[in-house]
Amino acid sequence: MIFAQRRAREAAIPDRHLLHFVVRGGLSSPPTLMAGSTLTQVPGLAGFSVQSAPHIPLEQLIAEIPNAWRYRFVSVGAASALANAGFELVWPTPGRGGYHATVRTPHKLSLHDAVRVSALFERRPNALYSPGGS
Repeated sequence: MIFAQRRAREAAIPDRHLLHFVVRGGLSSPPTLMAGSTLTQVPGLAGFSVQSAPHIPLEQLIAEIPNAWRYRFVSVGAASALANAGFELVWPTPGRGGYHATVRTPHKLSLHDAVRVSALFERRPNALYSPGGS
């Protein structure tokens, strides 16, 4: 089962040269996604915050995560994988970070959908992590 989940995540992240990365600080677990899915500053838009922009290197997006140094891990996905699963990436949106975007979700993200979205993110160690502060 774990191998199948890992393979599905790897398949969801295609060739890195063609990617529109989507990154989020921390582990994008179902509970954190459910807690983070809220109404935004954009009327009618609910979802959770990410950093994302076409053709921007992954390392640059991670550096734009607000307080990136405090996250031991980052979650990395692809806009195409989210779209294929039925989740729209709205970019740009107002918020913190240089490439702020929102993954549109229902205002109250269900556990079922949170599990589906979480599976689209790969958890990676954060090279910017600094346990003692910035």
